[in-house]
Amino acid sequence: MTYVPGVDGEGTTINRLSDRRVRTAKAGMHADGGGLYLRVTARASEVVNRYWLFRYSHRGTDKDRQLGIGPLDTVTLAAARATARECREQLMVGQDPVEQRKPQRAAQALADAKAMTFDPCRDAYIAAHRAGWRNVKHANQWTATLKTYVTPVFGHLPVGSIDTGLVLKVLEPIWTVKPETATSSLTFDLRPNGATSLRFQRKRKQPIPCPDDHVLNAVE
Repeated sequence: MTYVPGVDGEGTTINRLSDRRVRTAKAGMHADGGGLYLRVTARASEVVNRYWLFRYSHRGTDKDRQLGIGPLDTVTLAAARATARECREQLMVGQDPVEQRKPQRAAQALADAKAMTFDPCRDAYIAAHRAGWRNVKHANQWTATLKTYVTPVFGHLPVGSIDTGLVLKVLEPIWTVKPETATSSLTFDLRPNGATSLRFQRKRKQPIPCPDDHVLNAVE
């Protein structure tokens, strides 16, 4: 892969744009040089988006590729130029900037999944599987039980940080006074990083994956 000088039609000149120009540029593609572009989109004469792109071409096929750098309100002109320079350096050693970005995005997606807290994970699971449960009352009871007993303890915590101690903190206070709740409604597995499995169940379950291989089990 290589950046093809002149893809923007103006040779290899770089740093053509100014801070003022990027803020006031009208709709279109605005070249800064060296493969860096500011794409300005508009609708009904109103600017909708200003977004940085790095464009380059495959040396053998001339196929155009684009790498999104980020919006102007987040990525400054200087930062966009620094990223474009990194992309050109990757191309010089035969690396494809788009392909190099994929592992980074995968790692970020994994980090985001790990950061998901218990309550949103609970809500997503219930919304996805409510229709398959026996009746509406069953779904509502399960939701209410989790909100009453689990949310105050670790509903706000990332799922990946929930361990045996926290689960027991939920179950122990109700184990003797509400055994049916403790043994059925509060049934779930947690598998941080796929390494640990905590099981609290006595009834038939259907495990459903949550982010980062965590599992909630619907009791039937």
